[in-house]
Amino acid sequence: MRLNIDFYVHWLWAATFGLLALSGFALMGARYGWIMNYDLTVADYLHRTMAALYVVLLAVSILIEILRILVNLKVSRFMMVGIGSHQVFTLLSTLLLIISGLFIWVCMEFSVVSLAFCLVIHEIAAFLALGSIIWHIYQKNHVLTI
Repeated sequence: MRLNIDFYVHWLWAATFGLLALSGFALMGARYGWIMNYDLTVADYLHRTMAALYVVLLAVSILIEILRILVNLKVSRFMMVGIGSHQVFTLLSTLLLIISGLFIWVCMEFSVVSLAFCLVIHEIAAFLALGSIIWHIYQKNHVLTI
C-alpha cells in the first residue's frame, strides 16, 4: 500500500477547518452560540488550538508543493496549495484568515478600531471560505455517486 500524504493532509485540513468554523461561529455571538452550547471558553480554546494546527498544515502543504516542484513530481489532486484556481483561492483566503486572526489575537487589549476592522475582515473571509468549501464539495459530488 502506497502512502499518499496529500490525501491525509487534505482530510486533516478539512476536519481542522470544520472545527475552526464551528468554534468560530460560536464565538461570533448569541446567534450561533448554541453550536458550542454557549460555552465560549471551550470555543475559544478549541478555535486557538485548531488555528495553530491550521497554520502547521499550511506550512506542510507549502513544503510539499515546493518539494513537488523541485523534484518535478506530478500534481496531486488532493493538495490545497498549488497552481490551480481553487488552490490559489484557498491559499489567499487561508493567509487572510491567519493574518486577520493574528491581529485579533494581538490587538485584543490595544486598539478597538483595529480589532473591529480585523473582526469584520475575519468574518467575511470565513464566510467566503465556507462558500468555497460548499462549492468544492458540489464540484466533487461525482465521487459520491454509487
